Amino acid sequence: CFSPDGEWLATASASGEVVLWSTSTFQERYRVTSGVSDMNFLAFVMHGTELLVAGSRGDCSIWSVADGSLMFQVDDDATVETQW
Repeated sequence: CFSPDGEWLATASASGEVVLWSTSTFQERYRVTSGVSDMNFLAFVMHGTELLVAGSRGDCSIWSVADGSLMFQVDDDATVETQW
């Protein structure tokens, strides 16, 4: 999916790997393993500053677009972890 400003393209695999690409250079900015099982949703949130990754079992994570750091995670067993 594209960021709201069109600067970034986020791609993801079913295994949970997320890659952020620059749309101006087509260079990879970073690659993270989201920890989300059976990923089926990817979206930019908070005006494009964060990336939401969600799976079909209710697990999700939110990543910083700026540096790829994990900001928030809910596991499929409802365990909540936050870096805020």
